[in-house]
Amino acid sequence: MDATKRHKKRKGCSQDLLRLLCFFLAFLPSSSALAQEAPKTATEYFQAGLAAERVSDLQSALAAYKEAVKVEPTNPIAHYNLGITLQRVGNHKDALVALKRATELKSDYAEAYVYLGKSYEYLGQQQEFLIALQEAYRLRLTTLRFKESSAMRCEQTVDTPKRSSRCESSWMHVQRM
Repeated sequence: MDATKRHKKRKGCSQDLLRLLCFFLAFLPSSSALAQEAPKTATEYFQAGLAAERVSDLQSALAAYKEAVKVEPTNPIAHYNLGITLQRVGNHKDALVALKRATELKSDYAEAYVYLGKSYEYLGQQQEFLIALQEAYRLRLTTLRFKESSAMRCEQTVDTPKRSSRCESSWMHVQRM
């Protein structure tokens, strides 16, 4: 085989490879489609915030909780965790906003009232501090009374030696409080 035939054969082979490569590239998603990620859910951001807090990376936790609030602005737990984390980094004014929002979204959120009170106290707003703690106490007392009355109803309806497991667990939960 002479040199010109070998060159033509190699040229034809490389052209075939080039065509094949172009064919496969035409069916691959564009680079911008590859770069785009599916939007994360509030739960994913929330879980990322919890994971960051476990390793004391408060800045990453803050960023994650802020994203969770953006994605799901009506989630009181996301506002609550954002508020607590803001307190931990010393930003009590913004913590106050987040914790107020948590209590607006869930008016019976006793834990949010406790931390709201802590921010008020830190900012020197004693009257608001007392109001927030009174509300937290009232909510916890109401919850305790409800649990006690549920446990007592179980006690009245079930013979003592043969208590149902549900009633037993309700009573044990009240005793732990």
